[in-house]
Amino acid sequence: MASKGSAFETLAPISAACAVTAAAMYPVDVVRALKMASATGHGYTASEFIAKHGVRGMLTQGVAPEVARATWMRVLKFFFFPITFQFMWGKPVAQGNSAQNGLAGMVAVAPEVATITTLELAKIGLQLDSEKRFANSGVRLAKHVYGERGFVGVMAGWQGVQARQMLWTGAYFATLDSYKALVASADTSDALPVSVRNFAGGFLAGVTGAAANTPADVIRTNIQKEALSGKSKDSGVRLAFSFGKMLSLGSEIVAARGAAGLYSGFGFKALHMGGSGAFVAMLIPVFSSLMGINRELM
Repeated sequence: MASKGSAFETLAPISAACAVTAAAMYPVDVVRALKMASATGHGYTASEFIAKHGVRGMLTQGVAPEVARATWMRVLKFFFFPITFQFMWGKPVAQGNSAQNGLAGMVAVAPEVATITTLELAKIGLQLDSEKRFANSGVRLAKHVYGERGFVGVMAGWQGVQARQMLWTGAYFATLDSYKALVASADTSDALPVSVRNFAGGFLAGVTGAAANTPADVIRTNIQKEALSGKSKDSGVRLAFSFGKMLSLGSEIVAARGAAGLYSGFGFKALHMGGSGAFVAMLIPVFSSLMGINRELM
């Protein structure tokens, strides 16, 4: 059991908040992924998805790797953020400014990116598995990819995940306090509970993060889609670790569909990341209070 006052005592409320958030936002994430995967012109629509997997598939297809990935990712993000902030600036989060929050957020994502890339690959693979080759099993998909291409195969799209996480997390933590203050100032009658203010501020910060990172996420989705197709002319190393690959694929998307192509699925992305930002901003303090932990976590 974590000792009182240690960083590890925050894991329980953070984990609870992140698990609830991941489950609540999954159906939106399915549509977001399908929209983004169409940026290169080979789409798989929501109606086609439902025809193949049924309405139930919106709640089940790829849900295990996605909920695992999303929960694990957010746990690491919100656990390491205050630790990283303290290490970088020598003071607690409550004493930081927007720039310090944003920079600490960008650095804090390193552990999550290293551990979620394969889960991201499994998620997108299952959501796009129209032939049901992998029977909704992320493990089966990952084993298949590893058997064909080894370690670099299951790390396809790492560079895109790194860019995406840095941009969203930096923007989220840089703006969260400002949005909370904005919501509070708009509530002139002081009628809104703190949890509602946190939810609204978290939603706005999440949408800001989505605006910052959608191009990187679109490119990442399509790198992983290309890697899973088995038809790419690029090496496994380039598909996994080359930021040059991001630039070249991004240029192809812009050439084919204009700059708007880099924002494919932005509406659902904004709803997904805004909702995710809102739930964690509201639930982490709620669960912390229920568990008797009185610390500033974000």
